[in-house]
Amino acid sequence: RWGPELEPRPAVVRHVPWFPATATLRAVGDPSRERPPPILRGIWEDSTRLLWANIGVASARWAPAPTPRSGERPLILNAELNALYETIVEALDPRAGSVVASQRFDQILGTIAGSAFHWMVSEDSTGATSIRIVRVELVRP
Repeated sequence: RWGPELEPRPAVVRHVPWFPATATLRAVGDPSRERPPPILRGIWEDSTRLLWANIGVASARWAPAPTPRSGERPLILNAELNALYETIVEALDPRAGSVVASQRFDQILGTIAGSAFHWMVSEDSTGATSIRIVRVELVRP
């Protein structure tokens, strides 16, 4: 809330159930066995001075996977990772102290170097992997 010259800066304070104030930074265990904690994946400012945030959260469909019979953990495919995680992207206006937009995606959207560009990984029915690059933007009426 303070700038480099110790001047007050605007702030947006969010109280949301998907990122509780009691969330702690901890090592993530096996996300197929232990519900992953929320994590801020990326933050950036756009040309209109909106502050954007990419937050990873456990999927609403998350449930622990059955324990395998052997001691080995099977490889997790991208489709399985996308079933474990969701992404929330928010546009915040720090000057107004408000949330301008919030969108939840039912898969992982990875950030690219603090920009509006994100990546998504998917697999087709044959198991072939594709990576799509998308740009997140706010379209106002």
